[in-house]
Amino acid sequence: MKRRQALIVGAGYVGGAVARKLSVDGWRVWALTRSRQWEAPIHGLRVDLGDDAAVQESFRSAEFGPRLDVVVFAVSADERTDAAYRTAYVTGLQNVLRALADVQVGRLIVVSSTGVFAQENGEQIDEASPTIPEHFSGRRLLQSEQLARTATAQTSIVRLGGIYGPERTRLPDLVRGGRAFASLDAPRYQNRVHRDDAAGFLTHLAAMEAEPQPLYLGVDDEPADLREVQAWFCQRLGKRPSSLESSALRPRPVGKRCLNTLLKASGYVLRYPSFKEGYASLPDA
Repeated sequence: MKRRQALIVGAGYVGGAVARKLSVDGWRVWALTRSRQWEAPIHGLRVDLGDDAAVQESFRSAEFGPRLDVVVFAVSADERTDAAYRTAYVTGLQNVLRALADVQVGRLIVVSSTGVFAQENGEQIDEASPTIPEHFSGRRLLQSEQLARTATAQTSIVRLGGIYGPERTRLPDLVRGGRAFASLDAPRYQNRVHRDDAAGFLTHLAAMEAEPQPLYLGVDDEPADLREVQAWFCQRLGKRPSSLESSALRPRPVGKRCLNTLLKASGYVLRYPSFKEGYASLPDA
């Protein structure tokens, strides 16, 4: 049986985990980053996605052959500026699609963000909810999504919530240091997903036999009120919520509550369905 082939564009925190999972499952994998070195059996590609000629040359030298079964586009911006987001998500995807013009791509999976939703009053959000982002980051992500939909490959967009996991422990670190991240006076919802579930779901979409939906929300089962999250960390770390330094906190909107109905309908089973399971699995949290 011929080995399936995958190209992971942006093989960093999430994309790198996808590359490793697919490689373990027997795929032939190319992992593209700006600087990271990869060892066999994963084929590493180092290139600046903003450089069209460099992307073209890198893909020619990779020798994919006539077909890639899956391309996963999971990039991140170098910095939080409009120019950086445009280069990573829009120009980068344009250059990738152009460089793959002569390669038959079976499935394209593009990672986006729940940040494309501007709702902030506790609304429940699903794949059909309107997207009218107020910030440049959401607008650039929507541009990337729209560009992805012009591809000839079968395309799925995955809007991930806030990603946490190994080496990403800012919230418990704040509580450990005696600082609050949530006001006790008003709810503030956040939608999160553990890195292993984000990568697991992307891998699931890459390999599933049925045709995926064109759009998914990649979040866990519980849009958590940050007050509850903070209280849970306090209990684990022996702190009282009222003892945390909160003078720097400013009033913030309630936030939105994203639903993962289609994710679960795809057959993927979340390893960490809530922040409690996810953070409890981290030795440094």
